[in-house]
Amino acid sequence: MARSSSQYKTDLFLLTSIRRVIKSLFADIRHKLVFRSYLYQIILLNVGAAKYRKLLQQLRPQITIVEEAAEVLESHIVTSLTPGCQHVILIGDHQQLRPNPTVFDLAKHYNLDVSLFERMVKNGMPFTRLRLQHRMRPEISKMLEHIYFNPKLENHESVMKFDNIKGVARNVFFVDHDEIEVCTRTRNGINFVIGTI
Repeated sequence: MARSSSQYKTDLFLLTSIRRVIKSLFADIRHKLVFRSYLYQIILLNVGAAKYRKLLQQLRPQITIVEEAAEVLESHIVTSLTPGCQHVILIGDHQQLRPNPTVFDLAKHYNLDVSLFERMVKNGMPFTRLRLQHRMRPEISKMLEHIYFNPKLENHESVMKFDNIKGVARNVFFVDHDEIEVCTRTRNGINFVIGTI
């Protein structure tokens, strides 16, 4: 599904706001708290953890929370942990997007496209899966029943109220064609181009 420019603007605004908060947080930590021992948690983006690694090592946060953990390279998570870490909370979906290493050959030969989160789940680490989804139309979530069956994926009442898509007969449909598809790999993923050759 293509993202609209307003969604990109909203995301950019959100990321800019988070960056400002993090910058302010670190300024406060440096100048006011002077690394007091009662500081337990710090929330960082992946990039922030790398940028402020020395500071994190001094603060020794006891809890590390990683959002979208299934998309983060294992090495990025491991290197953001400090000697004071007692709990790591990984949030994400190990059955969706994987990490995207820069070098494709290394990813395939050394499994760099498998996140720490996915590796832990596949090795029997206990985990909890959320059951209630708030994003997809029921017609789409029904197609995922074979993936999310234990526990079964349930639809929040808000998705039942989505308006029908204007200009098409159904909200979900597939296009069947007999044109040659050309697949190209780019830095950001795979692009499929349909056309005649």
